[in-house]
Amino acid sequence: MVEGTSDDRHETRKVVPVEFPEGVVAAYANNLTAQRDGRMILLLFSQVTPPIIIGTEEEKQKQIEELRSVKALPVARVAIPVQVVPGMLRVIEDQLQRALSESTSPDVPVHSDNS
Repeated sequence: MVEGTSDDRHETRKVVPVEFPEGVVAAYANNLTAQRDGRMILLLFSQVTPPIIIGTEEEKQKQIEELRSVKALPVARVAIPVQVVPGMLRVIEDQLQRALSESTSPDVPVHSDNS
């Protein structure tokens, strides 16, 4: 237990385990859009499937030129208080470093849109 005093009031803090329910489903996301709203960071995780482009080289080029957008299937929208983001980033960076040190698979690109 950690105790501290702040502004003439006594705060007691205790670290307790967090229990998650069984059967929480993981959703696949290969796209992330981030936005700031006051003291919150809003994250929209989505799945983007590239269009199928087939034919001759000329036909493929024409399909690419005519492509105006691709559909994104949102899988989760998360609002995170700004003050907890640094701790979450440390956890993500730690897990990323562990995965990269153990991985021999090719890199997977991640898109971030800060609009």
